[in-house]
Amino acid sequence: MIPITKSRLSLWASEPSRLAQHQSTKNPPSTADYVIVGSGFSGASLAYHLSCQHPKAKIVLLEARDACSGATGRNGGHLVPEYIKHGQFEKRNYDAIYQLITEHNIDCWTNEKGERGWLILKSLKEYQDANRALEHNDYDLRLYTAQQAARKLGLESYNDIHGALNIPSSPINPYRLVNWLLERSIAHGVDFYTHSEVIDIDDRTAGKVGVTVKGKGQITADKVILATNGFTNLLSIPRLPEIKPVRGQVVRFEVDEKSLKVPLTNGKVSIGWGDEYLAVVPTKTPGKVSVVLGGLRKTVPGYEVGQIDDNTVNPEISGKLLQFAKDRFGINAAPVEEWTGIMGFPQTGVPYVGQIRGYNGGLYIMGGFEGHGMTRIYETARALSENMETGSWPSWFPEQYQYTAHPPSKI
Repeated sequence: MIPITKSRLSLWASEPSRLAQHQSTKNPPSTADYVIVGSGFSGASLAYHLSCQHPKAKIVLLEARDACSGATGRNGGHLVPEYIKHGQFEKRNYDAIYQLITEHNIDCWTNEKGERGWLILKSLKEYQDANRALEHNDYDLRLYTAQQAARKLGLESYNDIHGALNIPSSPINPYRLVNWLLERSIAHGVDFYTHSEVIDIDDRTAGKVGVTVKGKGQITADKVILATNGFTNLLSIPRLPEIKPVRGQVVRFEVDEKSLKVPLTNGKVSIGWGDEYLAVVPTKTPGKVSVVLGGLRKTVPGYEVGQIDDNTVNPEISGKLLQFAKDRFGINAAPVEEWTGIMGFPQTGVPYVGQIRGYNGGLYIMGGFEGHGMTRIYETARALSENMETGSWPSWFPEQYQYTAHPPSKI
């Protein structure tokens, strides 16, 4: 069962959306063309693409808790493409999201052109791979040695890094972006139901998929898509691929902008540091900025694998985050708030996207983005929408993501 108790709010969700507890009608309809389970970035992107492509289709979106209350609404607030390993596809996502935001003037802190961030390179191999990535001039990357990076970023030390990439990237308020997608999807005719937990999926009706919603009956649909990421395997039904829940933890500080040595653009910057990440965003108080720092789960026993409670924090990680902020960035302020979110890690290391065997050919999955979904999900949802209609994948969609009865090998 998904934790339903009152959850810790992240910075992004500190002003709840008017859709937080939305119910399109008293109960969901008994039939639908598409049922999407989960209202994070994956579910909202799917609802948006499907409703744009199929305006007459009956689309139902179900969420067990408040709207966008899972990992998306609790992440580190980054829109940072992984240019080294997956450059072309992640740049495609970054460009598509940026175009959407600017075209519709979505207020999520990512609408200023030319913003740049940083990827810290922790090993010699990462530095060498980054150097090869420079061959792609359309990525607009700038490579710095460790000493140059420390000077640019005002780092307290640089003995354990090998350099840094300066890249097109930005902090983002994911909660605001997802709620815009949800609002637009509802305007297109999508029925959205929060506090509607799916407890079973079956194939008892010929050619259809049955979705049982706790306390609200059953929906019979042509196609059902699980966009439940780290909570996927809490739904105990056969033939689902394994996606391990992994808890990430984030802390926020509020500091004087002038006290930070990190260079900011419009009061913002995004920095990736291996498994750790830092975002700086404006506050409502003039001269103050929020510093959002997450990661360090690999410094504690068990790496937070298997944890599904996003209402609590790990005090050991809390202490390590405070020390990291002090040692790396000279931040001595007390934290303002702290929160956790449940990520989804697939067994293969590659997201699962596509049709699941059985279920009358109508059950699909989209999940397992390992805490790096913001620059993968939007165009993945577009590709899956096309695949469900045509049976084929667009040529630009990574073959590794395409799930079959035999899961793809790890890249």
